Amino acid sequence: MEIKLKNKKTITVAPARTKDIESLTVVRIINLPVEKKIRVFIRELGQPLELPQLSGENYGTWTDKAVESAITEEFAKL
Repeated sequence: MEIKLKNKKTITVAPARTKDIESLTVVRIINLPVEKKIRVFIRELGQPLELPQLSGENYGTWTDKAVESAITEEFAKL
């Protein structure tokens, strides 16, 4: 269902929160072979994180160490 508003409204969908962290907790690793993607759920992030280092043309057999390295690399970009 879509509801049209009479006037355009600006809303805040997800207010920014900052938090200092020293470690990450991987809750789940999702292997999506059809899409050739690896996604991880990290408790401190609150949303899935795709790991391009292990996805697409790089998709294949991975190790926990490879996942750890890819997560570290992605967090360095944030």
